[in-house]
Amino acid sequence: MSNAYEIAKLLKSLDVYDISPVFETNMPGFTTDPPLGIVPDAKNIVQNYYFTQILVTSEHNGSHVDAPIHIHKGMDSIEKFPCSHLIGPYKKYDLTGFNPEAGKNITLAQIKEVEVRDNISPRAGDIILLQFGWDKYYLPDSKVLFEKDWYAANVPGITEEVMEYFADVRIRAIGSDAPSTDAAYVESKITSMPGREKYFLPNNILPMSGFVNMGQAPAVGLFMAIPLKIKNGSGSPIRPILIDTKKSDIVQLLAALKPYDISTVFETNMPGFFNHPTLGIVKDARTYEKHGHYMQTLVICEHNGSHTDSFKHIHQHMASMDRIPCDFLIGPYKKYDFTKHNPQRSTNITLEQVKEVEARDNIKPEAGDIILLQFGWDKYYRPESNDVEDRMMYSFGPGITEEAVKYFAQAKIQAIGADVVSADTCYPGMPGHLEHFLPNGILIMESFVNMVSAPVTGLFIALPWKIKGGSGSPMSPILFG
Repeated sequence: MSNAYEIAKLLKSLDVYDISPVFETNMPGFTTDPPLGIVPDAKNIVQNYYFTQILVTSEHNGSHVDAPIHIHKGMDSIEKFPCSHLIGPYKKYDLTGFNPEAGKNITLAQIKEVEVRDNISPRAGDIILLQFGWDKYYLPDSKVLFEKDWYAANVPGITEEVMEYFADVRIRAIGSDAPSTDAAYVESKITSMPGREKYFLPNNILPMSGFVNMGQAPAVGLFMAIPLKIKNGSGSPIRPILIDTKKSDIVQLLAALKPYDISTVFETNMPGFFNHPTLGIVKDARTYEKHGHYMQTLVICEHNGSHTDSFKHIHQHMASMDRIPCDFLIGPYKKYDFTKHNPQRSTNITLEQVKEVEARDNIKPEAGDIILLQFGWDKYYRPESNDVEDRMMYSFGPGITEEAVKYFAQAKIQAIGADVVSADTCYPGMPGHLEHFLPNGILIMESFVNMVSAPVTGLFIALPWKIKGGSGSPMSPILFG
């Protein structure tokens, strides 16, 4: 197996900390951003034979990242950044001992105290995390009038001197457990945001906010988040995680690998499964002229674009997206390249053909593997096309026989994904969804692109959103080899 495959196994042995809130209707968030709304019965099992929700979400709901275009017209949007930009070493500044207060900024002297205490200092390329302990005020379930809104209306921050200090080091990103990673304010009276306006975004340092539960994580480690590749995105919701590297050299090993972006770009009316609601983007939800910043709102099905199904998508009693471990889709992958078999519309690759690929590429499925099926069907992924037949061609691609489905399921793989809209037998037969994959704890992922240049084995990373009751989640997966 490849070096990347072995690194994937090492990653699976490390402790992981989930620092994302649950994405749910009317969750607390930044004062001026539209709240998240979830349509919980967009499709239901009784009427549609499967369950899915629709999210009406700002690009800045929940744990999220800002892109420079959010404030600076003409600068880069989120899909322009490298896919692995937010995967790298972090340094966590635990500021809770200073008892941070709304409207008050942490000083550079206090930052330096933490550095001495925890033996840390920022370096170029680091991801800096500020732990104010502000998530203690994150109360999404509160029924007390205005109580849950206080969290976002009253925020601690950092001085301009601190911002300049971090910017001069050329850090990669900065995040916090407050609704804003910038100057402090009270009662939603934001007079200035020098981080976004002067120090961070103009220097392509990406601010992140809305994190929770950072307290248990060590001061240094590996940070992972993958923004959704939203067309012209002012930012993106993310599922951030922290990994305790345990003095291993995993950060250096990972940095030496080559990333392969296999995600679709998320855009209005993008191709997908014919029966799923299509993605719509409100491009002018916030504008520079009227609001001083730019932001889009997405009306997005949990199965638009590159995505994973949760077990609840078909099986009502099984786990939804928010109950699946945050690192479930991080692990070793094996890629089955069927392109030489010339897959056809609505035809299935046989187990015999699967075995041919195994003999050719010296691979076999093992417990815990993430299996990727490369049909080459992304050649029919044509979001710019207005031809209905193009969309139907993509929607009714090839699959694998039930015998092949059973073969992978019996190997106790972790997940299976493909560059078609259904990683299963051809529609309408879906034994993987119904009997062999989802019921046996194997996640199904679909609508990948550009797998052709990636090696046969390596490391797979995807971080789906933590959606309450979610039947699945859009995501932007990466292969490392």
